Amino acid sequence: MTIDRIDGPSFTASRITGALRSANVTTLDLQIAAVTIAGNTWRNVRAACPDLRQQREQLVCTQGTLETPAKIPLSFRYSTLTKDLDLALKPAAGEDWRLTLESHASTRTLTLAVNNAVVTRFNTWWPSNWPKPNAGSVSGKLIFNDARDASGTADLTFANLGFSDASGLHAGEKISAVVSLQAQQRGDPWQWRSRIEWKNGDVLWQPLFLSGGGHVLDAAGAWDAKRLTVERGTLALAGIGNLEFSATLDPRARTARGGKRQKRQSRNHGAL
Repeated sequence: MTIDRIDGPSFTASRITGALRSANVTTLDLQIAAVTIAGNTWRNVRAACPDLRQQREQLVCTQGTLETPAKIPLSFRYSTLTKDLDLALKPAAGEDWRLTLESHASTRTLTLAVNNAVVTRFNTWWPSNWPKPNAGSVSGKLIFNDARDASGTADLTFANLGFSDASGLHAGEKISAVVSLQAQQRGDPWQWRSRIEWKNGDVLWQPLFLSGGGHVLDAAGAWDAKRLTVERGTLALAGIGNLEFSATLDPRARTARGGKRQKRQSRNHGAL
């Protein structure tokens, strides 16, 4: 069995070859030359299914294993007609990942749902010059589609998150937060808006230190290959006040430029 490619927004699996063996049950051994997700590529990925079943145009595996090279339990359902894919992974007890790839008319939709996912597993996607997560878990869902104006959404809940950088000037621990993000591509740049509800935790971002909970960050702007722009931002610090701001960040040059700021005084406390 050979599948040339499975394509979706931010996802590609290429040169998939499989060997079927039939005895009392049908077993499947898959070799995937390359799997690319959000620009990161894994090569020579192997998967095995000791009990493969065919239901009309669908191939169903309920007790498989993914080798990355660590062995991770998996199950999947794949349509040879539509090339839709429903893949579930269980890297550890209490941790679940589910990836679905679906077709709707001419649009392909990729959905990644996670439950108690270890955040350090995302470090391979993390920009090399950003502080990296070192603890915590995340649950929620990310959705991408490749319509003419591609779009993406994320709704994530973080628990006991920690991060740091090599300098020690940027670090956080025991962070609990809810993050929502909506983005749509219009031409080359992406237009985005987000909201972060800070429930608890401590963050040092030299020279600032933030602790406690009840803080909220709302922001909107644009992103392209060169820079991230915050066109409108409001940081509401519980018991202190609000800060309105704009900024431009260049991740490659590690530079940031702030725009106009406006402080709004809290009724019960002094100005920020």
